[in-house]
Amino acid sequence: MAEKWTTRTIVCVDDEQGVLDSYRQVLSPPETDAVADILALAGETEGPGTVARTRFDLIIADAGEKAVSEVRKLLDNNGRVAAAFVDMRMPGGIDGFETIRQLRELDDSIHCAVVTAYTDRSVTQIRELFPENHQDELLYFKKPFSPEELEQSALNLVSSWNRKRQLGEQLRAIEKNKQGLAQILHAVSTLSRVPPHSVHYLLPGVLVQLLAMVEADDGFVLLRDNEDGGFHSGVGRFDKQKPAMEMVCGAADMEDAINKNRLLTRDDCCFMPLKLKDGVRGCIFIERKGIAETLDLPLMNLFRNQIVHLLLTSIYHNEVNAREEEAITDPLTGLFNRRFLLKRLREEISRSNRSQQWLSVLMIDLDDFKRINDTYGHDAGDGVLEEVGKIMRLAVRDYDLVGQSLKQIGELDQFAIRYGGEEFCIILLNTDQDAALIVAERIRKKIAAQKYIFSGRAVKITASTGIHSQLFKGGEREETEVDAEMTTIINKADEALYQAKNSGKNKVVVLP
Repeated sequence: MAEKWTTRTIVCVDDEQGVLDSYRQVLSPPETDAVADILALAGETEGPGTVARTRFDLIIADAGEKAVSEVRKLLDNNGRVAAAFVDMRMPGGIDGFETIRQLRELDDSIHCAVVTAYTDRSVTQIRELFPENHQDELLYFKKPFSPEELEQSALNLVSSWNRKRQLGEQLRAIEKNKQGLAQILHAVSTLSRVPPHSVHYLLPGVLVQLLAMVEADDGFVLLRDNEDGGFHSGVGRFDKQKPAMEMVCGAADMEDAINKNRLLTRDDCCFMPLKLKDGVRGCIFIERKGIAETLDLPLMNLFRNQIVHLLLTSIYHNEVNAREEEAITDPLTGLFNRRFLLKRLREEISRSNRSQQWLSVLMIDLDDFKRINDTYGHDAGDGVLEEVGKIMRLAVRDYDLVGQSLKQIGELDQFAIRYGGEEFCIILLNTDQDAALIVAERIRKKIAAQKYIFSGRAVKITASTGIHSQLFKGGEREETEVDAEMTTIINKADEALYQAKNSGKNKVVVLP
């Protein structure tokens, strides 16, 4: 089998021209031996009983300073040096000991051979230039040397250097796989804890983490949703580009990957179909040069399967949510219904008790609504209710509605409910009486200012509002106590509404 070379560069340093010529003849034979070199790389022999020779790339220097300078230039240009053959005694400049020291200072992986007839340096001194676990990187033999001895020594030194580099690459690959596994296991753990309905918010982060793990800059995640048309998030060159599924699924091998539900790597790309029981719902696409050679497919499949599981959970969760929302939502106005009010108000009273917070309830009733139905018909009445529902939704979503801080208006969600007919209810959490009055007045003015047009005629609509606010002073409550408090709050808000109606309508009344 041919040697897998990373570099075959050798530095040869000697002040004798005859020795340097020997290096050239033995280690870098004339081009007429090029056929033998090709055979060597192919693992073949020149003939029966003849082993093919290996040609090395030589840096020839007649002084230590020159050798160090040439090696520095090569390293600066991203070149590598495997070995150095160094004479010890070189008059007029640095000796072999100092040459080896400086070469190893430039690159401490260079293997060295001391080639000398005599030296002022001891073997112990020379060995001290190499750490204890790198003593195999030093070779020591005397002049005169035979061509066979030189050639074999060069082959051993350069092969040893290359094998160490290759082993280092393998160890780095193993370590990278370990790190990748740790990241995937961490991501899988994170995926399992994230609420499934937020998958569209989670996937961009998953994509970024996945790209970082495989050292890629470009990729995208694409989902097809049966209801909202889909979701796309891209990184790198896909940041502003929204590729269609056909872009990555058009090729026959990618279609095959989808049909067989398997991960596909090809040259510079990785394609992961996200296939559920009802078909392909999307894909993750990664682009990086040479990714097919380095990607750990079992780990990536583990990651992909977890995302598919997350999608399945999300679909189920959203279906359940849709059924629950339908049960607690008024179809005409889109607001919550009375069933939701009774359930949520009970929960919020318990929470307000524990946190010692204010809770305010607004009961809002449209004035003379029967006149609208009688005059313009029930379709007109439904139109009014829809418009008022929009006003209510905006009111509870806009925390800066009255220019107050969150601490005054509430740091938690607010809820608008169609209580029945033309009557509405708003729950304001962590909101005291003064802030609730400001909110109620703003809603009353918006309802009165809204234009309601029916049969070409503008109709005026007003609303009366009753408010009750309560500061809960803490402590746990029994269920019956919570029910009693809920009844009291609603009844007081209703009583305040009754007073607003009887005192002229189109006004807000607060009942302590």
